[in-house]
Amino acid sequence: MKWGLDYKAAAKYQRVILRHHPEGWGAGGFVHVDGWPNSISTFDKLLKTGRCPWLRLELAWADDHRFTDKYIKVVEKNAKLARGLMEKWPGIELYISPVTEHQLTQVQWRSS
Repeated sequence: MKWGLDYKAAAKYQRVILRHHPEGWGAGGFVHVDGWPNSISTFDKLLKTGRCPWLRLELAWADDHRFTDKYIKVVEKNAKLARGLMEKWPGIELYISPVTEHQLTQVQWRSS
């Protein structure tokens, strides 16, 4: 069994996360939420501590669960940032979710 903690507002609570994340536990959270800073640097610093063996990133969040075309660019940008983490930390298991709690149809997914 793998244990992990979700940090939905990771960029906002970076100091607390870096200070208190338990040894050997994974982490997960949003990379992008409108109005919040991007959290990639927080997760990068967490991986640097050596206490986090795996990471799950949710590339975009929308409060209304409707991902308009603007989110395609957000997801593409954050996928590149996630790839950078993957390349920088090759020993870390990295799991990616493009969007969270979506209402996208199969047609919308395929057209993106």
